[in-house]
Amino acid sequence: MTGMQSKSINYVRGTLKLRLLLWFIAQRMLKAHKTSSEFRETIQRKQFVIQMSGPGSLSTRYFEVDAVSINSRATSHPAPDLRIHFPDPEDGVHLLIRGGQTGFMYAVQEGKVILEGDLSILFWFSTISRWLRPRTT
Repeated sequence: MTGMQSKSINYVRGTLKLRLLLWFIAQRMLKAHKTSSEFRETIQRKQFVIQMSGPGSLSTRYFEVDAVSINSRATSHPAPDLRIHFPDPEDGVHLLIRGGQTGFMYAVQEGKVILEGDLSILFWFSTISRWLRPRTT
């Protein structure tokens, strides 16, 4: 296998990992909305759309918070309030799993993530992260 083929395979793997992780986040948000009154309180009086994407359209997903509901689709939104783009899908996976607020800020400085829009939504997103992690027993 040549170096170019190896990079191509790693790129596809990273894109699929990011796509799966974004789907998982959507499922956890929906579950938290159904099962946690505390989570539902955090979305009261909130109305915005976060879109996360990697390179290409395969790993794009948006999350729409509308005061009483959460919707998510594996496509781009025409006018997201916050757009989070990961030029390298592997960096996106790493940041979403382990990054936190500080990790995101360093990644922005290093060009590993591109943020466009209302950054206060990113801080809100970090406050709900405890509902997004899988439970460990």
